[in-house]
Amino acid sequence: MNPSLDKSKALSIADVLPIVDAVVAQMSRHLPRHVSAQDLVSAGKLALMEVLCDFDGSYAQDRGYVVCRVRGAVMDEMRRLDPLS
Repeated sequence: MNPSLDKSKALSIADVLPIVDAVVAQMSRHLPRHVSAQDLVSAGKLALMEVLCDFDGSYAQDRGYVVCRVRGAVMDEMRRLDPLS
């Protein structure tokens, strides 16, 4: 774990990790065969960590922002893995 994260943010990480799984599960119905869902989960978790490190407010205030940021990271990873893009 990153030592720059304080204990309150470390506890909130476990609370928001299910968002990544929910976003990937929603998008996995439309995945081509060559895209691994685990790659998308990794990209979503990385985006989630970035949001939590930069976020000053409470999670309840901006849950929508967290979901959009994770969804955007997952979509960017899908674009990166697409051989035609």
